[in-house]
Amino acid sequence: MTERIKSLIKHPVVAGSSVIFLGSFGANFINYLFNLFMGRVLSVDDYGLLTSLNSLFILVGIFSVSFGSVVTKFSAKYYSSGDIPSAAVLVRHTGKFVLIFSSALTLILLMLTPQIAAFLHITNYVYIDLILGALFFSLILSIPAGFIQGRLQFLLLSFVTIIQPALKIVIALVLLFLGFSVLGPIIAIALSTAIPAVGLYFYLLKKYSRSAHGYTKIDPTFKKEFIHYIYTYFLSGIGLSLLSNTDIILVRHFFTAQTAGQYAALSLMGKVIFYFTAPVTIVFFPIIAYKKERRERLLGTVLLASGGVVGVSVLMSLFYFAFPQIVLSVFFPKPGYQVLTQYLGYYSLYILIFAFASLLNSYFLSIGKTRVYIITLIGAVIQIGSILLFHSSIYEIIIGLFSSSFVMLLLFLIYYYLHGED
Repeated sequence: MTERIKSLIKHPVVAGSSVIFLGSFGANFINYLFNLFMGRVLSVDDYGLLTSLNSLFILVGIFSVSFGSVVTKFSAKYYSSGDIPSAAVLVRHTGKFVLIFSSALTLILLMLTPQIAAFLHITNYVYIDLILGALFFSLILSIPAGFIQGRLQFLLLSFVTIIQPALKIVIALVLLFLGFSVLGPIIAIALSTAIPAVGLYFYLLKKYSRSAHGYTKIDPTFKKEFIHYIYTYFLSGIGLSLLSNTDIILVRHFFTAQTAGQYAALSLMGKVIFYFTAPVTIVFFPIIAYKKERRERLLGTVLLASGGVVGVSVLMSLFYFAFPQIVLSVFFPKPGYQVLTQYLGYYSLYILIFAFASLLNSYFLSIGKTRVYIITLIGAVIQIGSILLFHSSIYEIIIGLFSSSFVMLLLFLIYYYLHGED
């Protein structure tokens, strides 16, 4: 029994998840302090505005998630075989590609600023322009972050995870002290993304420039495979991103500013469950990709990761149902948020289903089953459609979220039964 426990602790999923958990816990705790302070200092309306802009940043930032996932997969592939020159070429060429792509995308979105502002009922275009600047640097950051994850350098990845919210809260506090109001935390979001992005991007290029010497050409087979993964990961990621963020954006559009601020607080409290399970998914992806390349068995790792995600989610959901007032008093004690106690438990059920579905999505992508993007897009269409049709209350929004995630999870389980690997 003792040997089994030791073996379990040393398992890459457990050991890696522990490191990532500590990093994520630190980052999420800092983000919690950030949101706690913003929720108390800003008005409910301004807090809803800040959260809507942050959701827009995350939603459009799906490109960075896609690039990062592809780099993670290929760096894990090269790392597992010791092919450092190919890894160096990966860094060089993807770095140039992402730099050009991010510049073009940001310029296009800047031209659409008036339309975005009108949809979100925002009068100050500077808010949106700053968020788009943060998006640009988020795309740049995806390359070094993805490479670090693929190399299984979880300690360094944890440091990068923590440094962003740390910079954000420090900058936001300074700017709020100087009287910037809601503009302060928006500037903080942009700068906290730009600083680590620039530093890590040039560090990575410098570190691997020598290894890439003499290997400047891309293998046509690699190029074809890379492009395939880019668009399939993007389609899969955009489905998950829409599922995670469009509810806040649509609530901002359909409801009053007061209700939008309350819903933003509900979303944050519910997603704490997802943040607690996210380390498992982050570690799970490169380890499965690594094992796949080495033709090792996958079932044990899948069951271990699934048990961790579901177990944590169930326990936290039960707590949300039993003690909603305690949860609310920790996060948002203002009287304007007290109405949320009736929704917390039900929202946590949606997060439970979504967290498990996200893990399965990560599993399929890591083993090359990229057509699962169809499932995430189906889930996104159901969610958006339900909110567009039924948005008379927050309860209807939650029902739409739960229904779309449940359908997506069911389709993932059927797909695993048909196409999963042992």
